[in-house]
Amino acid sequence: MVDRKTAIDKKISENFAEEIKFLQEIVAINSVGTGPEGDMPFGRGVQEVYEHVLEKGRSFGFDTEDIDRQGGHIEFGGIIRNEAGEITGTSDETVGIVAHLDTVPLGDGWTHDPLGGERDGGRIYGRGTSDDKGPAAAAMFAMKALADLDMIPEKRIRLILGLNEETGWSGMHYYNERVKEPDLGWTPDAYFPAIRGEMGTLMFDIAKKIRAVFGRRP
Repeated sequence: MVDRKTAIDKKISENFAEEIKFLQEIVAINSVGTGPEGDMPFGRGVQEVYEHVLEKGRSFGFDTEDIDRQGGHIEFGGIIRNEAGEITGTSDETVGIVAHLDTVPLGDGWTHDPLGGERDGGRIYGRGTSDDKGPAAAAMFAMKALADLDMIPEKRIRLILGLNEETGWSGMHYYNERVKEPDLGWTPDAYFPAIRGEMGTLMFDIAKKIRAVFGRRP
């Protein structure tokens, strides 16, 4: 009998080519936030990648929810079974996986096209491959592996998609005001397997008056 971990690893391997293709598709979308454009709060590129990811989630049979284009989520699970495998109820307890789809500007000095998603030497190159499109894709395909194997967790698994993490996180504040917070969760942001904590960013200037003294260093 194949154990659960082996079965999950095998299923992830089977889906790997599709996952790589999907990551290349979303890396190819320039999702640097540009500010509001019509009904797109964070610009056309951010909206395009957001809709693409939501549609992929729906194609896997997952539930999706969009909160006024400020953020949304992809979700499955919450099925309670007895020892015989029969469904006996549902659960509203939620495990949140928080990711974001916007990126910092493309920048200079690339050895590969930052929107190319090129595979080279066991790596994929492109803006967002590690922060945070790659982790978002990995989380969704991990959910798919469980769903494919009918390993439906009792808690609901919710992949939360932020859209302006790089420019203030206002969209997620808007989302949180309208959606019940998960009971627990984690953030697959950049480094594998997870960054244990992000304490925020403090920016400040230091100023001091310096009086020049003749013949001496100030």
